[in-house]
Amino acid sequence: GCEHHYRKSVHKVSRAQGILSKDSQTAFKRLAMDLCTVKTEAEFTATVEEIQDKFPQLFPWLNWWLEPEHARMIFDSQRTMSAETLASLPCTTNAEESMHNTLYHIA
Repeated sequence: GCEHHYRKSVHKVSRAQGILSKDSQTAFKRLAMDLCTVKTEAEFTATVEEIQDKFPQLFPWLNWWLEPEHARMIFDSQRTMSAETLASLPCTTNAEESMHNTLYHIA
């Protein structure tokens, strides 16, 4: 689902030539992945601010993922639905991915 695409984007950005130094790739990936798992708004905000401070060149990339319509589907602390409702939904809103998910559960 959306989190899968976010994780792929983190990996791609961290390896892109000229964006991050080799020394900063690990720190960026750790912080970017932390956004997926922090539980409170305060932790989320602190992590976002740390990414912005350490990696200002990634501001446009980060802002796209922080848009509410994206963030609510990816980051635990930004979700607005209950854990029960979330667990009952397919892990993707992409029609093709969702159909594959349905077929795998039928088989």
